[in-house]
Amino acid sequence: MDPIARVQAPGLAETSKPILELRGLTKAFSGLTAVSEVSMSVRAGHVHGLIGPNGAGKTTLFNLVTSVFPPSAGTVLFEGADITGQPAHTVARLGVARTFQNVRLFGDQSVLENVVIGTYRNTRAGLAGGILRLPGATAEQRGARAEAMECLAYVGLADLADRQADALPFGQQRLLEFARALALRPKLLLLDEPAAGLNDGETEALARLIDALPGRGITVLLVEHNMDLMMSVADRIVVLNSGFKIAEGTPEAVSADPAVIEAYLGEEETQ
Repeated sequence: MDPIARVQAPGLAETSKPILELRGLTKAFSGLTAVSEVSMSVRAGHVHGLIGPNGAGKTTLFNLVTSVFPPSAGTVLFEGADITGQPAHTVARLGVARTFQNVRLFGDQSVLENVVIGTYRNTRAGLAGGILRLPGATAEQRGARAEAMECLAYVGLADLADRQADALPFGQQRLLEFARALALRPKLLLLDEPAAGLNDGETEALARLIDALPGRGITVLLVEHNMDLMMSVADRIVVLNSGFKIAEGTPEAVSADPAVIEAYLGEEETQ
């Protein structure tokens, strides 16, 4: 059974209800405002893009959504419930998962073990129970390994399950982090520059994986500098610049917006 399909609710891909709403979200660090009064909605069953130049506040916004740190002002709603300032582990258990700009793996563990770690948020015994082999944990551990293998198969890494994680090429490490996020059974998956460092073939494969997720019940919020990838998978795009939202719309509308061209797309054309 496809582990990703398990989270799909009937008709999810067709709904236009927001799974995530940000209202006036602001974050200041020692007087420097990284995100300023950003409001946006992410519709369930879609791929929603977030773009902007370096330093625009994209990763900070991800950190606010996932409660890495609390906002200075504003509200985060997930499935209509206020999750502002909730502990990060609580937000993850609600169904919000993410990847990072810099790959964060347990390098000395196997590929399979890295993904198994992601499954323990969904078990009764938890990670400690699996490590200590507490009563009732063994059966769950077998199930966790089976589910982890299914996630690895989805991203094309099943044949490398026993390989040490830090021995993988960078592109495969990116896919491994992707698989571990899927093992959390997310309803909302935040991808932070997943194509960074990938070659053209790897990027095309990644695009296919992302494009398939809404049909499997997973909504995606994507930060990505590769505009070909973004334009091919995103249904709607929000543009940030210096912490402010400066545009929002379809990929076609955003790419033709003069403010976006000046702030971001034009910058890329001159490089």
